[in-house]
Amino acid sequence: MKKTLRMLLGLVILASILLSACAPPPPPVSKNQLEVAEQEAIAAEEAANEQCTATMEMESKIAAKQAELNDLKEYKTELETKRK
Repeated sequence: MKKTLRMLLGLVILASILLSACAPPPPPVSKNQLEVAEQEAIAAEEAANEQCTATMEMESKIAAKQAELNDLKEYKTELETKRK
């Protein structure tokens, strides 16, 4: 039983090695395909940079609004303490 299993496993490994060695190589990438992929990558990078810039602008606006809100809360607290 063990010998049969080992022989079967050896045949499977041998077959996989032979099949991978006989497989055709991947098709070469043409210059046009390479240029298109490069242009797409550049466009994606520019879009990511724009989104990053927009995100940083929004975060700075949020921080300014948060600071203004905190100032108003402090002012409200001062007015409430003066009334008492």
